[in-house]
Amino acid sequence: METGGVGLPSVISYARGSHDAQVIGLAERLIMEGVPCDVDLFDPRPRGGWSRWMTEKMSGTEIVLVVCSEAYYRRFHLEEPLGVGQGATYESGMLNRRVVAAQGSEHGVIPILFDAADVRWIPEFLRDETHFVLPAQYDDLYRVLTNQPAYVRPPLGAVRPLPPLAGSGSRPPPIAPATEATASVAPSAPQLPLAVFKPREGQLIFARYADLVRERGSINVTLVAGDDDEVASVSRLRNHSQTLPMGWGLEAAFVRVRSYREVTREGRRSVELVLVEEDRRGSMTSDMSVNGITADQIATRRARRILLDERPVESELGQFSTQRLNEETLEGFVSGRSGGGDGSFIVTRSPLPPLASFDDPDLVEVGRLLCALMLITTNCVEQISRLVLRRTAAGIEVEFVGHRARVYSNQEPFRMTISGVCPIS
Repeated sequence: METGGVGLPSVISYARGSHDAQVIGLAERLIMEGVPCDVDLFDPRPRGGWSRWMTEKMSGTEIVLVVCSEAYYRRFHLEEPLGVGQGATYESGMLNRRVVAAQGSEHGVIPILFDAADVRWIPEFLRDETHFVLPAQYDDLYRVLTNQPAYVRPPLGAVRPLPPLAGSGSRPPPIAPATEATASVAPSAPQLPLAVFKPREGQLIFARYADLVRERGSINVTLVAGDDDEVASVSRLRNHSQTLPMGWGLEAAFVRVRSYREVTREGRRSVELVLVEEDRRGSMTSDMSVNGITADQIATRRARRILLDERPVESELGQFSTQRLNEETLEGFVSGRSGGGDGSFIVTRSPLPPLASFDDPDLVEVGRLLCALMLITTNCVEQISRLVLRRTAAGIEVEFVGHRARVYSNQEPFRMTISGVCPIS
């Protein structure tokens, strides 16, 4: 679609209430900027009634913008009293079926937020989709609706010939030698996303995956193995009976392998895994205050160590002083040595400095993956809404926004924001 044409026909699905003004404002702006957009507020008495209107709009409009809010989430989960929110309940159910029926193909349902904190209210069937926080990301959404990508893939050029190196009998590792913070499996298909597993013993297991479905306490994932070394590394999961942390994208979970199956399709070797999720939130450190420092503050200190490599200053106090003991007690909770940790992670350093020799794309991918894995599985946050890494002359610049688990039903969960530079020297 060329710039200056008509945008994709769209409709907004939302729960009536506090967002009404923002919904009508968004619809009006899209219309004025060339995107046909409909919303129920434009048509108070639709021809044929509301059931017909909702059915036609939710199933027949090319793009459905879902305003994710607590009210919309409750209505999707049928948690409202009878007669409350019937429209959003009906629409969200139809959209859920639309996404499932697409079976991984483009379905045109896009989650949007008017508050970044509402990321936790994105319905489960849209959790893996790119969401947009408005108005900050309005232009990004507008690019999608008008097919004007910010970055255009260049045409494929000719292969540049290179002479063989003397004595080159085997393929060199494409990223770096494997360490605790790097891949024991060299990513073989750059177009596929990367996942990581952390066995209690041995190196991390990295693998590209072609499909990942997370629902009702289980994860079905197809790992792609490019060569014998990668197959051997992934095969360590075959007889792994213990619970282990797994990370992908900006999500993580504690999982146990239920089934393992190696398959070959179209010449590509893959491993199909069925994983069972185990609720281990809070297992690393108890959510409690220590010497007047709240659980949220302790989690923030741990997150800053993971992201910025901030470590405690060595105390010059006497071995048995009260302040020295208090400092050591606090450090035990920040690092995870105290508070019922299971040994999955002891947070003494950031995973980022060992990745400094990586190329920029590898640094961003592997670094974000490892940081997200540690932040979630060590109970720093429950959800991550933003994690940006950039290489600078001073080190690795970090921007992070995450949300802790809700503690009280009448209080918003703690929002954690961290920015700074992780030194790499």
